[in-house]
Amino acid sequence: MRSPTYRPVAGSDKICTPEHGMEPAGVRCAFHVAGPGGLSVHGYVAREHIVHLETNRISPNFVLGCAHSTENFQSEGEYVGIATFSQAPTSLAMQLAARGLTRGTVIDLGTSVTVMAQLKEHEAERVEQRRYGLGVRVTKVVKGHLPSMSFHFADEEEATLIVSPEQLFLMIDDEHVGQMTCLAIVPGRRTVIGALQQLDTHFVFDLKDSKILFAPELCIKDTYPDV
Repeated sequence: MRSPTYRPVAGSDKICTPEHGMEPAGVRCAFHVAGPGGLSVHGYVAREHIVHLETNRISPNFVLGCAHSTENFQSEGEYVGIATFSQAPTSLAMQLAARGLTRGTVIDLGTSVTVMAQLKEHEAERVEQRRYGLGVRVTKVVKGHLPSMSFHFADEEEATLIVSPEQLFLMIDDEHVGQMTCLAIVPGRRTVIGALQQLDTHFVFDLKDSKILFAPELCIKDTYPDV
């Protein structure tokens, strides 16, 4: 049964641009996604209402994709909905943030370093270095005392993501002050766990019970040696 609130996006719509991963296809707006192992997804873009299960609040006109053709994908041969979770303005996460719905955390391999929503009461002094904050000169003492960071998630008592100093700080060579180390977390409207902070961590998504778990894992063990 087709949703009564489903509305196709026209090819002339201002969001239908290559920068957003879309392109005009006649009167419709189309999207194409390619991935490793010959994975590909093609379809059309639409707007639809979203219902928040906790509050039953309805948010209209969310942009999403409706796949019409999939290859090497678990839903091959079926119609599926496609949503992105990057920092693009058309991603589901950013659409929620734009409407003031900023609770929750996104885990995204497409984001290089972690983005953290700034709290208004946070007034820590920042030493700006390129696009990072909280930078200090590197000494032996500093290297030996760089802290780790733990992310705790509401309603997830067993889920604690521990980020080691190696994944939390970046070493940067500055022509004026020499080597510096900077906190690899940048401010943003919504918290996103980036790729750097996901290194050497095993993620378990329990869809049945709506839970997420983390465990340390040496990712190098999953690689193949050069022959």
